[in-house]
Amino acid sequence: MNIETLTETKRAATEKWHEYKNAEKVNKDPMYKDLRKVYNQIKNGKKVIDIFKVIQKGDVHANFHPKLAIAKALTKNITCKYYQDGTVKFLNDRNELAADVILKNCLPTFKMQRTWDFQILQAPVPIVPPKFLPKILTDDYYILWEVDEWKQVPPTDPFLLKRITTTLFVVLAGWDLTELEKAVMAGRMLK
Repeated sequence: MNIETLTETKRAATEKWHEYKNAEKVNKDPMYKDLRKVYNQIKNGKKVIDIFKVIQKGDVHANFHPKLAIAKALTKNITCKYYQDGTVKFLNDRNELAADVILKNCLPTFKMQRTWDFQILQAPVPIVPPKFLPKILTDDYYILWEVDEWKQVPPTDPFLLKRITTTLFVVLAGWDLTELEKAVMAGRMLK
C-alpha cells in the first residue's frame, strides 16, 4: 500500500515548530498546540499522514466497501459503518458505541433503500510484530491496513501509526504479515 505523507523540509518544519512553540506560550489556542506537535514530528524526520486523505484516496471496492481500515492497535476486530453520504466511522470491539475515527463525506456516496441506512462491515485487526511494539501500547496507537474483503480473513500490508491530532498520524512502521502469522491469525478467528 502506498500512503501519501505530508511534506515539509526539516528546516522549514523546525522554524514553524519554534514559531508555534513560542506562540503557544502566549496564546493557548489548541490549534497552535496541534501544529507544534505536527511540526515537531516532521522536524524529527517522521512521516505524517492525513488519514482523511489516505482513506479517501484508498477509495472503495466495486461493492462500495472501503479498501482501507484503521483501528486502535489494542483492538482485535473493527466495525466500519459506511453511510450513504460518504461518511465512514471506525469502531473498535471494546467500545462499539463511540467511533475511534470519524471521516465525514470522505468516500463516494451511494444509494440505499432508506436515507438513514448504512453498511456495517467487520474485519480483524492485524497483529503488530514484537519488533514494532512500543514499550507501552496505549489508545493513541493505531493500525492502518488494506482490506481485500470485509470478512474474518487475515489482513496484509499494515502500518503502525500514532495519533497526533484528530486526522493526523505519525507513521511508525510498516510491514507485511508472513504466511505463518496469517495462518495463526486465521486459526484464532475460528475460536
